[in-house]
Amino acid sequence: MAPPLPFQYLGRWQEEDKEVIFLAQGSRVLHARVGDTLAGWHLDQASESALTFTWTALNMRQILRIAP
Repeated sequence: MAPPLPFQYLGRWQEEDKEVIFLAQGSRVLHARVGDTLAGWHLDQASESALTFTWTALNMRQILRIAP
């Protein structure tokens, strides 16, 4: 079983075709793009309402729901 997602959604920044997702992990602020791996979690997809991650150790997906 995959551990709980360690991230909280903070926001996103988009310019033209580039999008950066801002996440909190404890007191750290992280930035990620789709395709990045953070703390063993691969960011597969970002939509207006959710971020989809895969726990790489077990190839298990989890969804982080976000407010639109």
